[in-house]
Amino acid sequence: MKVLMTADTIGGVLTYACELITGLRERDAEVVLATFGRRPSVAQRRRLRAAGVTRVYESELALEWMDEPWAELAQAQRWLLELERRERPDVIHLNGYGHAAAPWRAPVVVVAHSCVWSWWQAVHGTEPPLGWARYRAWVRAGLHAAAAVVAPSRTMLAELDRHYGRYATPRSVIHNASSVPPASATVVKRPVALAAGRFWDPAKNIALLAR
Repeated sequence: MKVLMTADTIGGVLTYACELITGLRERDAEVVLATFGRRPSVAQRRRLRAAGVTRVYESELALEWMDEPWAELAQAQRWLLELERRERPDVIHLNGYGHAAAPWRAPVVVVAHSCVWSWWQAVHGTEPPLGWARYRAWVRAGLHAAAAVVAPSRTMLAELDRHYGRYATPRSVIHNASSVPPASATVVKRPVALAAGRFWDPAKNIALLAR
């Protein structure tokens, strides 16, 4: 089996992609990756090679949650369709929504890692400003066009239904996971709390630790 996968290089999606690529390679699947947001760093390229990716196509094209990405989203759809013609994958695995409504030949799996609309309502208690209406339309179109939708929790799937309408697409919950082995119980611990997250994101609430 051959998979054409997408990932951005800005957040944790690339880590997810590397873990999945490793698992797919162990099952004799070939993975071709297209990246967005910015060019992968040296460390990211090294990690992708270690994961066993077959080829990486790099771009700096914007994603649907970025500022005014619409022209670049359309450009990205054309680019991805060209990659599909070149690579002839059996499955399209999209780690995002904005590219799913393109006229693909192969079946499309959309993995929902995040959602601006549900994030905004959870943090601010209101619907996002009108400027996000176009984002919502792109996400809705992608979800309704997909052959299958995957999310890391039932709550995430319910939020997608609530904000983008119930779609007939089969959906599944597949929890995030890591191949990193657990720390040994014999390791000496120190009285330190380690927190990791975006300080500016109220949903992470990392700022609480600074109070």
